[in-house]
Amino acid sequence: MSFGADTPVVIEFSHDLHVADLEINCTKCHNPKLLKTSMSSEDVILPTEKRCLKCHEVWKEDGDCDICHLGSEPYQSFPDVSRNFIFPHKTHWIDQNIDCSECHGDMTDVDNFPPIPAMDDCMTCHAEKHAPEYCSSCHENVAFLRPEDHSEAWLTDHDLAALSNDSDCQICHTQNTCDNCHSGALLGFDDLPRMNPTPGYRPGIIVSKMLLAGNHALDYVFSHGLDASTKAKDCSVCHEAPEFCTACHQNEDDQILNKPDFHGGLDWGAVIYGNDTDFANNVTGGVHAEMARKDIELCQSCHDVEGADPTCVRCHKDSDGIQNTDPKTHVSGFMKHVQGDWCTEPVSMCFVCHTPENNKNSGFCGYCHN
Repeated sequence: MSFGADTPVVIEFSHDLHVADLEINCTKCHNPKLLKTSMSSEDVILPTEKRCLKCHEVWKEDGDCDICHLGSEPYQSFPDVSRNFIFPHKTHWIDQNIDCSECHGDMTDVDNFPPIPAMDDCMTCHAEKHAPEYCSSCHENVAFLRPEDHSEAWLTDHDLAALSNDSDCQICHTQNTCDNCHSGALLGFDDLPRMNPTPGYRPGIIVSKMLLAGNHALDYVFSHGLDASTKAKDCSVCHEAPEFCTACHQNEDDQILNKPDFHGGLDWGAVIYGNDTDFANNVTGGVHAEMARKDIELCQSCHDVEGADPTCVRCHKDSDGIQNTDPKTHVSGFMKHVQGDWCTEPVSMCFVCHTPENNKNSGFCGYCHN
């Protein structure tokens, strides 16, 4: 057995009295010789009767053994300890000079057995000190590591724990654990309304349970583009590409033409206009211009808004340096009184769309110098 809530108490002992009130150091009671050499968690580093009697000899002489010992004579000894983890006191206390309180706390308000650190506390310390973090470095048999709350019902009830802000699933599990059941191969576009992937090797376990319910916000269809361009690997955990994407993004031979269904229509505005178009007075840019002004980051999820994307540069360019002959991108007087790198650097980003012109009375320079 291991010392814990179910361990029988054979001696009544107050750590709070000895450590907090009397300020007695741990090693005055716990055998320092054994602490210096102990390499097993099963070593009993508890005070012997001889060590206790250094302070309480008069109790035994007066026959007051029941002050500490519970039950009747012959009094029981501490039970043997069996623990499913490896813990060398020598490594921690001697080699790493770690104080007892760093693992067991300050023992305030503690009676009988000292608290054993929780695994996440051990993992935090190991991470900070660059100590081993693999399971077998501390656990001899990983088959017994299943937490008590991981019952048979846990298979269908773990979703709330996994989604909580203080979830500690990652201590034991990696993404592969989730993928065993939440398989992306089962999430096609038609499955979106129910989103109920069931592990093929455990048929019949899930009964009308939506395992991935609420994984995305209801309006995610309008904002997922940004995540898709920056977190493609995350999306692929559950979604099968390119089939899942092309259900909305039409899979044309020309990849530039791939676009959501809402891209288009007479009011979209992303069309090639004739050379005689009066952009200054007759062209507003349509719906796509309004969307770009309101949420350019959304556009950026698919398009390079700095001008390198051919989708944009097809229309948004200034090849002749004549104002109002091309689709408008900037507001009137945009950076008119700023001297930027376009004045000195021929590789300025401006020249993705504009043609450099050194004549201050015409061309690109003439936008401001005239």
